[in-house]
Amino acid sequence: MLKDKPELKVIVVDGEVIKYYLERKTTLYSKIRYKDGIITVVIPTFLKDNELESFVSKHIGKFAKRIEKKNETELININDNKIALFGIPYTIKIIKGAKNKYELLGKKLYLTLTNDSKKKEVIKNFLKDNSCDWITKRFKYWSNIMDIHNIKLEFKWLTGVWGVCDHFNKKITIAYITGVNKKELIDYVIVHELSHIKVHNHSKKFWDYVDKYIPNSKKVRKQINVA
Repeated sequence: MLKDKPELKVIVVDGEVIKYYLERKTTLYSKIRYKDGIITVVIPTFLKDNELESFVSKHIGKFAKRIEKKNETELININDNKIALFGIPYTIKIIKGAKNKYELLGKKLYLTLTNDSKKKEVIKNFLKDNSCDWITKRFKYWSNIMDIHNIKLEFKWLTGVWGVCDHFNKKITIAYITGVNKKELIDYVIVHELSHIKVHNHSKKFWDYVDKYIPNSKKVRKQINVA
């Protein structure tokens, strides 16, 4: 089946900027799919530009909202009175104050908050300050081991996923909350996302590739999915 190289597109729907990849194929029908954090619009080669614009404008906004709703569940509950760092649990103590900050003392994490809505922001800063440097070093380590180079790494507060690989742009995004996991589980997340640079789906070929670097990755995967 003939197809063009996917082309990155941007559309604004109801004030929301949505990025997607466009593929033209020898198919009869247009469709939208979502995989590994990427929205792809597949259209017939004969479809005119105005018909493409009409199709995307009509459907992609609702599609993107369904994805957002599906992924809106946090992988950790920030309302809990505990938080982990590299698998080690800490008890959260909240203090009202004039400045949002944190302080780690022993097994307790003190959060000074101007109001309760700032809790997520301070927890993000805690995880960012105490785990991102280590994760970045491990990312470089695994990139060298797997011989995968020139990949951009960034951190964001993601929901529903520990990481996302954009293989078109050679960029991997790791969730700040990944730092709550044990270090061997974080290694798995890194290897999983780097593997998507080589294999873009979750086929047997993909899992065999992951197993080369994380033996018995299926068992590890079960641990990270319930962490």
